[in-house]
Amino acid sequence: TSLRKESKKLKQKRISASEKIGETRAELEGPEDWDSEEEVDVKATKSDDAKVDFSKWNKEVIRTLRSSELPTVHPALAIVTRWMEDRALNSFRNWMLKWYKRKTTKGYFDWKRRGPAKNPKEGSVRWGVHTGENGESALKHQRYIWTENGRTLYEAWWRQNYEEDPKEAEAAWDALSRLADTTWWEWKDGSRCMHWKWPRFYQSTIRDGLKGRFKYTPKAWTQPQRSGQNPKAHGLMKIKLQLVRAKRYITKGFVKSLTSFFGVDKGLYDIRMVYDGTKSGLNDSLWVPGFPLPTVDTMLRAVTYDTVMSDFDIGDCFLNFVLHETLQSLCGVDLTKYFGEGDILWERWVRA
Repeated sequence: TSLRKESKKLKQKRISASEKIGETRAELEGPEDWDSEEEVDVKATKSDDAKVDFSKWNKEVIRTLRSSELPTVHPALAIVTRWMEDRALNSFRNWMLKWYKRKTTKGYFDWKRRGPAKNPKEGSVRWGVHTGENGESALKHQRYIWTENGRTLYEAWWRQNYEEDPKEAEAAWDALSRLADTTWWEWKDGSRCMHWKWPRFYQSTIRDGLKGRFKYTPKAWTQPQRSGQNPKAHGLMKIKLQLVRAKRYITKGFVKSLTSFFGVDKGLYDIRMVYDGTKSGLNDSLWVPGFPLPTVDTMLRAVTYDTVMSDFDIGDCFLNFVLHETLQSLCGVDLTKYFGEGDILWERWVRA
């Protein structure tokens, strides 16, 4: 009897171990089927502030790099392997992020040196040995050193560039400083279009914003902003507003007319903010050229049985466009009931 019990226990342990290995293999390989309707619904109502589940990205990378046949391993070893893979991918992302930041910053200065102002670099420095006062070499290896008037010429060139067009310097500093604070997954400090990467004929437009064309002068609209429908909605709206203020998308400045905003439920625990320029009359006063948009029928012409479609939610894909200064004073935001603390607090949008 005792032998049978031991045999039964051993058999159960083997079954349990096999199930764990199977689960581990399935977890490492990733799902092969399409997401269920429930998962799609959850993704559609995902909170804007939800953290990125990078484990899914890691699984997809590993699944792509691995061969189709995954050897059976002990569950403990699989966990260690997974941990090492995650660390390797995180290290790779950190290295690529540093490379991208350095490359982008260098790209701006390379573009600046190719600008209309003459670059005095030629003749400003020379390749030689740095020597001390007694004639002895201060360094055993050669390096670039300034010529007699090289530093003065170079500094004058930089001053000329920035004094002639301060908007250029401010826009570049804003874009690069935001880039410096970003992570692989999120623009922590917001973002701004890198205008030097755009076609030359459109660089000033993307840097300063698209100037609005008015059919008539809009009237000033100064109706106070309402609070949220209930304390919960009010608190969520306050969080959303604080996020765009922290990223300096809404800033202090002269306000001539206000716009309104309200929250729309997004799932059970989040809201979607809607910023409205219709109630103030701003939208009606702006002239916008007509343009055609494709309909569902048009799209279906290009859809076949093998067509794959996806929905990408890219963070800051709209708020990185600058709002032209002629429109900023007309896009005021009344934050009195959210951050005013008893005083009237008007700020304005600086992003489109």
